[in-house]
Amino acid sequence: MIILATLAHAQSLQFMLEQTVLHTYPFYYAKGVVDFFISRHNLLAIQEDIMRHQVYVYEKDDEVIGSITIKEDEIYRFFVLPEYQHMGYGMQLLRFAEEQFIEKGIEIRLDASLPSKDLFLSHGYKERAYRKVQLDTGEFYCYDVMIKQQEKNIESQNVRSSKYSFQIMEKSV
Repeated sequence: MIILATLAHAQSLQFMLEQTVLHTYPFYYAKGVVDFFISRHNLLAIQEDIMRHQVYVYEKDDEVIGSITIKEDEIYRFFVLPEYQHMGYGMQLLRFAEEQFIEKGIEIRLDASLPSKDLFLSHGYKERAYRKVQLDTGEFYCYDVMIKQQEKNIESQNVRSSKYSFQIMEKSV
């Protein structure tokens, strides 16, 4: 069941995010990038998004197994615990989020990490830009800005600039 997250979910969400990142990201990114990603999605950031009513959780048998954050024109922080991946839970979360954008009639935007890019491509998302962020450690965090047009989209939304405090190199796709 997909429900709006409450502050009582925050620690479960942080645990789920860390477990998912630690399970998957080391196959794609250097350790510094994995650490950066976990620190970027810390408990305070999760709590702030919950208080803005932007976070939804997928609960199964009273356990949080997935989550998705829906911002103005962006899908953000989309995770499913590794043991529940490839079972349809993530697709239910993604469809739920997409319905929110259809109601608004706007284009969906998201930043796709290397492990998630194929999933989004297979569900109609298109590459808008490629970004490469150099961390203080010298390592690079690479991802794609992706979009999906909705039928009711009246005018295209511009991709917002990154809020990172480090150097960003961008190549349009």
